Amino acid sequence: MYILFINFTKSLQDIQPVFPAHLEFIDAHIKTGKFILSGGLTGKQSGVVLANINNGDELKALLAEDPFVLEQVAEYEIIEFTPSRYHESLASLIAPL
Repeated sequence: MYILFINFTKSLQDIQPVFPAHLEFIDAHIKTGKFILSGGLTGKQSGVVLANINNGDELKALLAEDPFVLEQVAEYEIIEFTPSRYHESLASLIAPL
């Protein structure tokens, strides 16, 4: 599993035209279950995604398709972790190891 921080590399003015396509990208992967949640960081011009993927190469290939990356307006900071404790209601969201 990964925590993904989306860090803007361009101004908001440059990001705005790409934002709708980026949201479509995020929504598509939420529907597949590869992304569990996403949102903007409070008080910052950046975002976060919780990705339910066990393979780093798969994740990197997937992120390379993000319009933010394709248009070079943002970069991902990738933090991998292994969930060891979670509420039982989240069990179905956690990819088997």
